[in-house]
Amino acid sequence: MIASDTKAVLFAAGLMFLYALVLGVLKFRQVAASPQGQAHPYIDTAHRAALMYSFAIGLTATFVQFSGFPQAVDLAAAGALIVFFVAAVVGYNVQGLRGQTANQFRDGEGPPGLHGFMWALIAAEIGGLLVLLAGFVTGSSSSCEPSADGIVLQPGSRGRPGHRRGPRHGQHAGVRARRGDRGF
Repeated sequence: MIASDTKAVLFAAGLMFLYALVLGVLKFRQVAASPQGQAHPYIDTAHRAALMYSFAIGLTATFVQFSGFPQAVDLAAAGALIVFFVAAVVGYNVQGLRGQTANQFRDGEGPPGLHGFMWALIAAEIGGLLVLLAGFVTGSSSSCEPSADGIVLQPGSRGRPGHRRGPRHGQHAGVRARRGDRGF
């Protein structure tokens, strides 16, 4: 069963992927209209960053799902990552639509507060990921146990005391993931 915080993060991944697809349309239009056959560098960057960030957010959902930390901690850490991922892509998009520069750092200070924003982005992204990795390590050590058949995942607990969920739709209590038997 997917926890509600994981669903929220996966939904954010889907929205970022949708944004990447829309940026792809904008990039296509700019390529088609350009005599050089190229989109503005920041539109190109926004498109590629949105694609990569959508998958990074999907990976983040995995850390959230298997975290041993409370949902509020996981959502705060994942939210910090997502907010700055979105802010970076929106910033690239705005720079590309304005078309005033191909490198906002080279042109002096750039937009007001750019360097402060970059330091906040660095702290939030690295800090958020470190929190999620720590939660994953603590959660995965308490919700997985080795067996002769592979790894037995204890369903639903996410490694959190008091958060047990029972089997659903006729599943047995232990879900086994073995080589060659992935449940597909």
